Amino acid sequence: MPIEVVCLRPEADFARVGALPPPALSVRYCGPADAELAAHIKTAQALVIPAVGPKLPNDLFADTALKLVQVTGPAPIGSPPTRSSAATSRSPMCRAAATALSPNMC
Repeated sequence: MPIEVVCLRPEADFARVGALPPPALSVRYCGPADAELAAHIKTAQALVIPAVGPKLPNDLFADTALKLVQVTGPAPIGSPPTRSSAATSRSPMCRAAATALSPNMC
């Protein structure tokens, strides 16, 4: 069964650098203003949030199944897509989830 992840960054951010998550993660991409965000977080095991953006309310995290919150930094505006050696072997999202949730998934 895939590990459920909610990601508050656009999927395009990960696609641009060749770091899409593996099938072992079931990722729901949405924004902090999404009306369903609280419901999605209730059942997710991991949350990926951008380093910049609006503050998330504390009560959003009450009574959730979250085991990991991963903060990801922004890519500089106008920077060309790059593919680091880390991204070629395991995406940052996968490495973080593997560390916290299931070491053998990636």
